[in-house]
Amino acid sequence: MLLAVTGNPIAHSASPDLHRAGMKFLAIEGASLRLVADSAKEALVLARNIGVSGMNVTAPFKEEFASLLDNSSSDVLELGAANSIVLKPNKISGFNTDIFGIIESLAGRLSSMIVGSNAVILGAGGAAQAAAKALQVLGLPFVIASRSQQRAQSLAKKYGVECFGFESSAHKKIIIEAGLIINCLATLDRPFVAGLFNERQLLLDSHYKQESEITKEAKSVGATVISGIDWLIYQSLEAQRIFLGTAPDYQALKESLDGRKESKSIALIGLMGAGKSIVGCELAAKIGLNFVDLDQQIEQLSSKSIADIFRDEGEPYFREIESKQLNSLSHEPAHVLSCGGGVVLDPKNREYLRNNYRVIWLWAGVPVLVARLKDQNSRPLLQQGNKEERLEQLLAERKNLYAEVADLVIATDSRSQQQVIERLYEELC
Repeated sequence: MLLAVTGNPIAHSASPDLHRAGMKFLAIEGASLRLVADSAKEALVLARNIGVSGMNVTAPFKEEFASLLDNSSSDVLELGAANSIVLKPNKISGFNTDIFGIIESLAGRLSSMIVGSNAVILGAGGAAQAAAKALQVLGLPFVIASRSQQRAQSLAKKYGVECFGFESSAHKKIIIEAGLIINCLATLDRPFVAGLFNERQLLLDSHYKQESEITKEAKSVGATVISGIDWLIYQSLEAQRIFLGTAPDYQALKESLDGRKESKSIALIGLMGAGKSIVGCELAAKIGLNFVDLDQQIEQLSSKSIADIFRDEGEPYFREIESKQLNSLSHEPAHVLSCGGGVVLDPKNREYLRNNYRVIWLWAGVPVLVARLKDQNSRPLLQQGNKEERLEQLLAERKNLYAEVADLVIATDSRSQQQVIERLYEELC
């Protein structure tokens, strides 16, 4: 089973770690990766091409995905936003599990709220929409405070509540008197004066990658703070129940986040013609890392071209020296590595790449690859038969292996090489 997450940016999303932990806990064979896209439509095309069956969606694509669905849950219809997508051959279904994530994060903690106090939602975007619905389900009175008066008024009207802009002094009183504060602001800053929080308040923050200024201040005065990690995990549990048919254990997912690590080295994988060498060389220069082309190193060490090695010694011999050369890079300083298209065939290579690199799969459809390779006659695996048929065969054999290893996927058939480099730089840096 192949799961994914998409949004913009997406490289630092923790969802694939949660998906992998969930599948491991449930003994389901599968993989999960991050899809780089500039729109929900592009993400959907890429997901279809690589065989994704379930996908989480983050900002700013939730609203756009809601308009692309064949079947929508009642929550998606009410909120106009989908964060969990199920892809079947002829149908796309959407759900919103953020509501579940909020409700479960607050479970057992609401008794500490100041009796008779309101909840306050900070922000009026997609996360705030889910928070408003969750508070309605819980039967808690709430108000909205936001930078955008127009969006706040629209959300407030939908749920029959009051709203306030941060430019008005009224927001100060409602925050001071609030029993529960849900921070749904898109940025980490605090767009109002300090000194509005107290130790009797409960704060749920949507941020989980970094602590917001709001969380820092709330902690400093002794307020009870619920991390955005809880929200993230609980919404993922519900999404995985939808994707996998059953939900894994909360603690299994939590431990997967505790053990996250990111390598400074980057490896590019994908079929021949995807652009690994050129993209890798220029990306390395832009980031300020060394560039290593695995095939070039093998040719230099062997004093033979790849085609000659295949012809004289055969593919098994080439794969053996490919693995040895890959493992010899373990002592190299941080670098960008361009891998040969078949490096993923060896399970030991896949394990080595997963453990030592942030792996980027450069995707391109077969018709585009055929066009790029039409004048190249040195590719040993394309020497016999129809190029298109051979590439289709290679893709069928390797697609799941690329997915097993990859952290990030980007389509190179709809972008120029320079656009691919710039987009990857934005994600990684």
